[in-house]
Amino acid sequence: MDNDTQQSLEQLQELEQKIQSFSIQRQSFEARLAEIENVLSELSRSRDGIYKVIGQIMFPAQKSTLEKELQEKKKLFSLRISSIEKQELPLLKQMEDLKLKITSKLKNLKS
Repeated sequence: MDNDTQQSLEQLQELEQKIQSFSIQRQSFEARLAEIENVLSELSRSRDGIYKVIGQIMFPAQKSTLEKELQEKKKLFSLRISSIEKQELPLLKQMEDLKLKITSKLKNLKS
């Protein structure tokens, strides 16, 4: 295998690691977003006795205040997910191009 192909393989590995890192971050944010959506759903069904947990202590809270906080968090996590996806897309394209390049080089070496 020539030097250029070796470098391309190393670049491919780096890209895969970056994409995996973004994927892990995105999955974490998506899980948090799903949790927030579940809490908002439960909150909309509740009538009274709303509490907020801070650390290990529960405090009485107003429903409207909690809904506002959760909507803000939901928006923030949605933005973070969108940002990560925007960063992932060019890397995925670059990775696919690199795979094609490597495959082509390896086929030419066999010929």
